[in-house]
Amino acid sequence: MKLPIDFLSKEDRQKISNNFRKTAAGKEQLTRLLRLFITGLLAVGVSIYLIYSAYVDIKKWYEYLIPIVLLIFGLIFIGSSIVLKHKSLNKYYVNNKKTSRL
Repeated sequence: MKLPIDFLSKEDRQKISNNFRKTAAGKEQLTRLLRLFITGLLAVGVSIYLIYSAYVDIKKWYEYLIPIVLLIFGLIFIGSSIVLKHKSLNKYYVNNKKTSRL
């Protein structure tokens, strides 16, 4: 489903993003989303390392279970941070159409 912000040009979306970053709520929310994204990246990195180390040492199948679950959660964290950022920018755009007019 397309959101109203999806119909804007790239430059307009960048201006809205910059305006959103200037607000107090925007700074706080983007900081939290960045933290969630970095946590997801670290989880993916650690899971790849654990899968590789289990593969090199030729371990049992159940030792792949925790790294795979960690990989799935890391990908969910990364995806959710991207989706939530997009939705929050859209909400800001819809609620502040007069002040964020380009």
